Amino acid sequence: MHMMLTRLKKSIIVRNSKSGEEFTALDNKDYKLEKGMCVISDNKGVLGLGGIIGGTRSGTELATKNILLESAYFDPRSIRNTAKKLNLDTDAKFRFERGIDPLSIETGLKKAASLIQEICGGEVSKIDVQKTNTYKAKTINFDINSFQNIVGFKISEKEIIKILSDLGFISKKKKNFLKLTVPSWRPDISQQIDVVEELVRISGYEKIKTIDPIKTRSKSTLTQTQKLFHFLQRAIASKGYLEAITWSFTDQIYNDHFKEANKEVKILNPISSELGVLRNSIFSNLIMYMSKNLDRGFKDLSIFEIGPIFYWP
Repeated sequence: MHMMLTRLKKSIIVRNSKSGEEFTALDNKDYKLEKGMCVISDNKGVLGLGGIIGGTRSGTELATKNILLESAYFDPRSIRNTAKKLNLDTDAKFRFERGIDPLSIETGLKKAASLIQEICGGEVSKIDVQKTNTYKAKTINFDINSFQNIVGFKISEKEIIKILSDLGFISKKKKNFLKLTVPSWRPDISQQIDVVEELVRISGYEKIKTIDPIKTRSKSTLTQTQKLFHFLQRAIASKGYLEAITWSFTDQIYNDHFKEANKEVKILNPISSELGVLRNSIFSNLIMYMSKNLDRGFKDLSIFEIGPIFYWP
């Protein structure tokens, strides 16, 4: 994140937000914050959401000369929770919620500063490093035999060590397992099965043999509900009706005719503006698609659908 230095009021503080705090983000929207969201602030108030989006108050402009560069590691869960609550989606959020290399922070800051200096000129001041936690490397005890037991084909211990070494793991051979030190840039690896996945990914998924399932069964394939569903389908279709399979969401204009006393369930991020609510009745979509068919010249039509409907209790 970069901020215009002249607009900052005294010190920079990284803290959790207080309930009701507000700020205007770089997307020109105002956000009201809940308690416990990670914010970058100064003595005047919130400057931006850490790891998600900056604010307009400290935003840079074409005439900006002095900037403050900030590089940090943010907890993926905190970023995910905040972004979801505020319905925010940014490049920064995309990276931080998946976990980044905690040892890349200072390197990244120096690289950014040198690129700015190289392209724009100017001078780079000293770097101020603030640490709350010291990075501890993750270790996993990996049972070599577990690979064949899980995947179904074998690769030699020598090949296992080579693949993991090429991926940045440090291996130490113990009695019947490998003690692996996970590289800092792989926050997605936390247990033995993740290591198995890495090995099979590199050695090749095509080596896994296809085994046909056992086809003899003692119990009925379909449950009673499924049998009833198929019976209803056949019964209605045999009367000359065509089965329609539509979305569970529908157009509010159509839905209002059939919802009766029920309250509709609105969708926050609909796939289109016409499909903004979950259907209160199966007729909502049937009427809509009947209308579309009539517009296309299909006059003699009987359709049915079996599916869920939704309403607030």
